[in-house]
Amino acid sequence: MSVPFALSGANKVLSLELASDALSPKYHTLVTGMIGSGKSTLLHTLIMGLLMKYSPEDVQIYLMDFKDGVEFKVYTEYNLKNFRAISIDTEPEFGLAVLKKIEAEMQARNNIFKEEGCRGLEGYRREMAEKGNPHHGMPRTILIIDEFQEAFGRSDDPVMSEAAEIIKRLTLVGRAPAIYLIMATQDIKNAAALPETVYNQFETRIALKSSPDSARIILPDNPMADQLINLDKGVAIFNASAGNKDHNVQCRIAFCSEDEQRALLEQIAQKQAAAGFQVTGGTRLLLSSIQDDRSNPL
Repeated sequence: MSVPFALSGANKVLSLELASDALSPKYHTLVTGMIGSGKSTLLHTLIMGLLMKYSPEDVQIYLMDFKDGVEFKVYTEYNLKNFRAISIDTEPEFGLAVLKKIEAEMQARNNIFKEEGCRGLEGYRREMAEKGNPHHGMPRTILIIDEFQEAFGRSDDPVMSEAAEIIKRLTLVGRAPAIYLIMATQDIKNAAALPETVYNQFETRIALKSSPDSARIILPDNPMADQLINLDKGVAIFNASAGNKDHNVQCRIAFCSEDEQRALLEQIAQKQAAAGFQVTGGTRLLLSSIQDDRSNPL
């Protein structure tokens, strides 16, 4: 699956690949960008692309913002069945609960694959289609985390450490069950609970204007890292080879105005309602903390 998100040069469209082939795996995406760099615009572009291109039966999204969350509140105003959860101004304890739920989903999927004799989601889908059940109830799952440094800021915090361990397992084992991570931050250096070795699992890197410390982590041994601090707003370095210096592509992030975004979200919500999409578990909008909705299964 792929989501267009930027232009390179005059008219070359760049797309974010999620779930490529085994020889060139691009399952997880790392994003860095300082305040005012265009990071939020990039995340909106990716989210809108997913909503416009993939049905709720194809893709389910967990969206967590660990800061003020104002940027993403718009998605709570429409009945968008692609979302399993939208959490804004997320507390670490609640983020951990969401991660535990996703890990349980990953384990359940792997158990199903084992029972069916399938190696992963694509094999399972083929198996179900052959059995006359194309509506298999197993969409790809995408976890989008913004400002993840707030969730992993202290290595001595038990909640943050446990969450970091789950992230590590998801990046290592989430490929076959089609669970993909898009993680974004203003300052990657402040995510102390998350070992830098985890970032090795993020083949795709999108670096907007970033601090020197963040730049050296997202583009290691890459001379472009020293130039990130000079990038204009909305300009990014796209690298789909784990930061390899020979694979830098400068691009400009696509932009959608708020009015255009709202019009599109209304259309998407109406089309999904008319199509009668039924999603197992339903869409849960979780506003800020675990106290917001005590009846929520998370």
